[in-house]
Amino acid sequence: MVLLICVICMTAFVAHIAHKIFWNNNVAIRVNESENSYRIYAAYDRNRTEDIQNYIDAKLKSNHIFRKAKIDADIILDDHTDIYVKCSPGRLLIKLDKNKNDLEAYARIKSLGEGIKQKLAQNE
Repeated sequence: MVLLICVICMTAFVAHIAHKIFWNNNVAIRVNESENSYRIYAAYDRNRTEDIQNYIDAKLKSNHIFRKAKIDADIILDDHTDIYVKCSPGRLLIKLDKNKNDLEAYARIKSLGEGIKQKLAQNE
């Protein structure tokens, strides 16, 4: 009986460690840029959603727009940057139409994309 309990405990421990190693560190970031648009896509551990959303809010000074669990909307920021955002726990998509925004808005969103990459890489 004691041996069975030890086997169950060891199995649970190994499963927990494997989950931490193989699932929680999975991060995918893609940045696509064309003549007309700039897109940031990130997939990461769902537990990091609040941290990433808080980071975006702070960088964009967006008054807690991103502190919602799910967003699927066009958003116009205070500086008139017009972006499309789709996010849910562990997923983020931000699209900027270069024809609707000025160079300053583009540079700001591009910098945000680089910051998101760095933030996700820090805690892998």
